[in-house]
Amino acid sequence: MLTRGDLVDIILEHLARRDPPGRAAPAPGAQASRREAPDLPVRARAPVEAAPFRLFLSEYDVKRRLTPHSQQLKIPKGAILSPLAIDWLVLKGIDIVRE
Repeated sequence: MLTRGDLVDIILEHLARRDPPGRAAPAPGAQASRREAPDLPVRARAPVEAAPFRLFLSEYDVKRRLTPHSQQLKIPKGAILSPLAIDWLVLKGIDIVRE
């Protein structure tokens, strides 16, 4: 019967082999003939355009932006409000104004 220590040793030995995923590990004591993968040409990649920046506001951020007794919150047009922030604003009766 295997003990916990035996299982740990087996797992660590397996992880130490560092075989690529999907490749079967050689049987113990067997000589594994490893062939190197042929060099494949690297595809030219088109430059990636950066996505436009969108501000994310959490409930904490919304509370920090509000002044005492304010009835509206001004946020940038493309800003994303978290669901909790929206619920909190609705609960408090504060209007959202997108600029």
